Amino acid sequence: LDLNRHLNNVRYVEWALACLPENSRPDNIDIKFMAEAVLGDTVTVGCTSSAPPDSRHNFQIKRSSDDKNLALAYSS
Repeated sequence: LDLNRHLNNVRYVEWALACLPENSRPDNIDIKFMAEAVLGDTVTVGCTSSAPPDSRHNFQIKRSSDDKNLALAYSS
């Protein structure tokens, strides 16, 4: 948390990567931060993956209380 009790942006990336299989680490990740999470928020992380050879992963991080998108990301 930062001084304003907002979640650090790195945590969003960690949550997204946690959805991937253990041996899968993307070469890059593009993330769009849309809203902030604060202490006490419950969030959900969704991940969908495309088949090889593309192997693109799409992530959606939402606040549970209002279903608001906090971040959208994709990696390959």
